[in-house]
Amino acid sequence: MSIARPEVDPPLTTAFDATSQKKPNPTLSPVTLRMTAEERAKLEELAAGMTLSA
Repeated sequence: MSIARPEVDPPLTTAFDATSQKKPNPTLSPVTLRMTAEERAKLEELAAGMTLSA
């Protein structure tokens, strides 16, 4: 039993290959998250014991 593979679109494949070979941007933009005091308290409660690093 063989599995049929979809045809590959060469221009699309080339575009994805070129994009995947780019070096990642070393400087990341900061993100701002606004929340109420209640939301922050709930988030801190849910994150108890977790590290702050990604």
